[in-house]
Amino acid sequence: MKRLFLYIILLAAQLTCLAQTNPKVDSLYAYLKAKGFVKYYTLCNKGNEPLKKEFHISMPLHDDNPSPILRNGKRIPEAQERKIREGWAAERNAYNYVRETLAELMEESTISNSYEYHKNGADTIATNIIIKKIGEDTHEYLLYRYQDDSKRFNAANRMFSFRGTGTLTYSGIVDSTHTGSKDFDVKTFLKEIAPILSDKSIKRRTLLCKFDAGFDVREYTKTASSDKGFNYLFGLEASSSGENNYTIYKFTNEAKAREVLCRIMECARKHTAENPTESYFMCSDEVFEPFTPFTLFGGYSSYGKGMQRSAYANDCVEVQTEMDNNGFYILVNVFKGINCLPNDWKKIKSFINDKVVYYDDEL
Repeated sequence: MKRLFLYIILLAAQLTCLAQTNPKVDSLYAYLKAKGFVKYYTLCNKGNEPLKKEFHISMPLHDDNPSPILRNGKRIPEAQERKIREGWAAERNAYNYVRETLAELMEESTISNSYEYHKNGADTIATNIIIKKIGEDTHEYLLYRYQDDSKRFNAANRMFSFRGTGTLTYSGIVDSTHTGSKDFDVKTFLKEIAPILSDKSIKRRTLLCKFDAGFDVREYTKTASSDKGFNYLFGLEASSSGENNYTIYKFTNEAKAREVLCRIMECARKHTAENPTESYFMCSDEVFEPFTPFTLFGGYSSYGKGMQRSAYANDCVEVQTEMDNNGFYILVNVFKGINCLPNDWKKIKSFINDKVVYYDDEL
């Protein structure tokens, strides 16, 4: 099978709001999740935007030729090769299912165009589709217009982006009335999850990470060693000040960790359902990603387009997870301004400007 170099530039599909979605999109997501190509979707209305649903997959295609698979010039074990080829076949089947779904959506479109180029074993495919909003006869909901890398796309309610060798991104408005127009009520949310985390058997630590307005954290990171660097650092545009107050919970029992996480996320879903115009981000499934902090939920200040989160003094909150060889972690961070996490967060007690204080041992 020829290696397919896909470049499906843009597929924008207009669907209904109020939590209704195109059944073909729902079927596509269900198929991809069942096959393990996607773990979750996200819901987000922060930045004063309408509530959007997004998911992303990557399924690179491989040549399944009869030649043996070699590693360092030697053939790998037969059982291992068979498993690899089964994975390649699953990727090709998923790719074909995506192509079939896009073709079906094209049949429903009000505007569409498609381009294909095939030469010397390399295939390029470019497709643009507009599907009208169900119940609408106008063409007001047109394709996102590509502006530049900084502004990305604008002005469409639904879009697919299918690029490279099988990278698919879907983004669509779920409810245009649920814009993040209000600050998230951090105090109430913390009270709601407090009983879940009051269990004295849960091992915990606190971490304070703070930067004063006169401290240039951007310059500091250019020369800082890895142990004094950051896993992530957001919100530098408008201010160099910020304060992060972490409570980190560690579990050695996976069942207990997942139970606690599920209860926290139940609170988050209940809170956002009752307060749909508060600004938030949420992951659909409870996930512990290996060796990297992953944000499952965030409640944010409501800031308008073109304005930076770090310009606001209101509290925000994020719930993150990670798992490693030593256990499972849930991180609850209440922060203002710069949002960051040090690389050595399992060891650090406080990180104030360039002064770091460590615990005696690692969590």
